[in-house]
Amino acid sequence: MKGSVGEATPLLVHPSSAGGLDAKKPIRDLIVICLGFFLIFVAFSTTQNLVSSLIPGKLGTVTLALLYVAFCFSSLFISSSATELLTPKWALVAGASTYSLFIAANLNPTAWTLIPAAVTSGVGAGLLWTGQGAYLSNVAANYARAMNQPKKSVLGLFNGIFFASMQACQVVGNVIGVVLLLTGETSSVDGVTEEDEDTTESPDPSGGTDEASPGSPSTALLFYTFLGISISALFVLAALGHQPGEREWARQARQQRREEQQQLQGKQRSAAHYDESDIDVPKHKEITLGDDDDDVGVDLDVDVDVDVEPPLSMRTVLGKVGKVFRLLTDPRMYLLSVSILYLGLQAGFVAADITKSIILPTQGLAGIPMVLICFCVFDGLACFVLGKLSDKLGKMIFIIVGVSVHLSFYAFFLYKCWSSGDHESIKEIDTVVLYIAAGVFGIGDACYNTFSAVILGTFFLDNTEPAFSCRLIFNSLGFVIIFMLGPFVSLFIKMAFLTAVLLLGAFLVVLLHLTVASVNATPSDDDDAENDDLEKKKKQQELTASKQNESRNWRSTRVKPPL
Repeated sequence: MKGSVGEATPLLVHPSSAGGLDAKKPIRDLIVICLGFFLIFVAFSTTQNLVSSLIPGKLGTVTLALLYVAFCFSSLFISSSATELLTPKWALVAGASTYSLFIAANLNPTAWTLIPAAVTSGVGAGLLWTGQGAYLSNVAANYARAMNQPKKSVLGLFNGIFFASMQACQVVGNVIGVVLLLTGETSSVDGVTEEDEDTTESPDPSGGTDEASPGSPSTALLFYTFLGISISALFVLAALGHQPGEREWARQARQQRREEQQQLQGKQRSAAHYDESDIDVPKHKEITLGDDDDDVGVDLDVDVDVDVEPPLSMRTVLGKVGKVFRLLTDPRMYLLSVSILYLGLQAGFVAADITKSIILPTQGLAGIPMVLICFCVFDGLACFVLGKLSDKLGKMIFIIVGVSVHLSFYAFFLYKCWSSGDHESIKEIDTVVLYIAAGVFGIGDACYNTFSAVILGTFFLDNTEPAFSCRLIFNSLGFVIIFMLGPFVSLFIKMAFLTAVLLLGAFLVVLLHLTVASVNATPSDDDDAENDDLEKKKKQQELTASKQNESRNWRSTRVKPPL
């Protein structure tokens, strides 16, 4: 009987062997999600980079600040529960639709259109990025399962590919911006009249030419183009397939164990019935079971609980918000929080300050997309290369490279501000040096983007929605801080502040690595331990079932004598 038990279906069916998943489906969905985000951020990233420079006064900066305040609120109270309710796929679609609304509001940029659209887009951004983190982690884990690899072995590669595509979209978006804005400027010069000669002469530091202002033909064409691209992204994301997460695989495993036990129960009853008929037991007599002290004592008639989650209600929503708060007390999370906060700070610094205080005074409005193309090219290449290297060299490589390149950038421009005596902007810089500086900053951005996604996917693979909600909270908080400081703090002080946060975040990551959990842990370590536990459970279950079969077969021959 032992042999028959040993040949039973494994405790946890591997999807590649069970037909539940093959390697092609995760690869296909990786391509689809990369394409969907490529289209969204072709439109949105370029729009965001131009808002603070294109819209006069403080409305552009205030709009971006409110967007990220709503983003922070959504990440804390809405995104995790909504993502579980909608599933990651439909959370992506719902979040992406709000980005189209924000782009459409820029066709008529007033406080009454921009502020509501920014708040709505911020709430949607929480859904979009929580869904992205959960979905991409599931894709990577399912691909690894299908290839018989440790679940976390391709997280770095998949996140690197994803963020490389994100930077590629910024390249394309900025190319579109350059072409349309330069076309608008050229047509304005050709059609200039004496009445508007004063407004088309040369760009001023605060807003560029009149032809490149809100509502002008060139900007209207730009935003209509971006609106069409962002809407097309909704259809791409809707084509994503279903990627089961860890909890779904666990439920399937529990259901499978239940079916196995029911099958085993049926075989045992059939065997007992055969033994009864073989020894011609009188119908009015019973086979005595459970008389002996060595009885295993497991009731096979009891169904295994499949642990079906209750429908989403206010109680469960608050419970999921509670999960986010509890995760914030995890030492791994709060030691990573400063680095994730810095990710938002430096990204907001690019959108609000590098564009307005460094590029605009030296290159003009049309020069902003051109410099950002260089930033994005280096960013995308670094995402891919470092994401691949991290799977072999460990994740600390992101911190080493990121801190090195960003410290170099801040040191150079702090010196430029100090030597020129102008702490508000950089008005003189060699064009080649500016492009090199943009590329260097892009490499650092790639390091922090990929590091935060990979490390959370590694540490919290079984709890992805709350983990990526925490990431979004700190990330969006960084945006809010830098945008709120914008009108009141000089460029010099902002860079000094960013330098301090950068160094503090790096110190805390090193502290995490040395005292709490290894950042460079081999992805297979956790999976080997998990596989060992599963193997022990499987052997224990086989031993228990074997004892039950032996006990049942032995007792089937013990029949009470007739009265």
